[in-house]
Amino acid sequence: MTPNSHWLLRKIRMQRGAELAKPPAIEDQQNVAVQPLLLNASGGQAVLLWIAQGFGAGRLPKAPGTFGAMVGVGWTLLLFAFSSWWIYLTATIAGIFFSVWICGWAEKRLNQKDPPSVVMDEIIALPVCLLPLAWHHGCSQGVLCSPAVFQRSDWLAVALAFGLFRLFDILKPFPVWQSQSLPGGWGVTVDDVLAGGYTALVLTGIGYFFR
Repeated sequence: MTPNSHWLLRKIRMQRGAELAKPPAIEDQQNVAVQPLLLNASGGQAVLLWIAQGFGAGRLPKAPGTFGAMVGVGWTLLLFAFSSWWIYLTATIAGIFFSVWICGWAEKRLNQKDPPSVVMDEIIALPVCLLPLAWHHGCSQGVLCSPAVFQRSDWLAVALAFGLFRLFDILKPFPVWQSQSLPGGWGVTVDDVLAGGYTALVLTGIGYFFR
């Protein structure tokens, strides 16, 4: 390497060092100041997505809908723990509208129609499935039973509701399948609510013939 080459290489290194030593430009400083806000926004979106995905249940690699329905059983039992028919009914209706909103948001966030990982619709459908059991306790006995004092027949009803719901959710009889064409979160949620309605009807029929 010639002396001129050494001199040129040394000059380039000095220029790079001077550039690194310069304070960031005003625009760069503004970008640095905005970064915490962006991190907070993305963190909030991550929490919302985690909720839409059933508090992580929908992220499991296999059968996310089944695991989401399991979370729904827990949500339903929590509603029974309040021992109030009106709280149960109000929370069930509110859950449907919440699912429409958050599932619609998650579709846009993931840029995917009815993402398999989004299972909030399965969760909020389980209280719909067990409306007959809630009605039985809330109206005929005046107060909902806590899960701690459920009878054996109640636990059988919960297990049967879970199985029937998954069956109707997979088979999607009319108009469950057709409801998926509804826009946004409505298409994600309504089909599960209808599958829950089918389940409630079957449980009502079983309760009528075997009471």
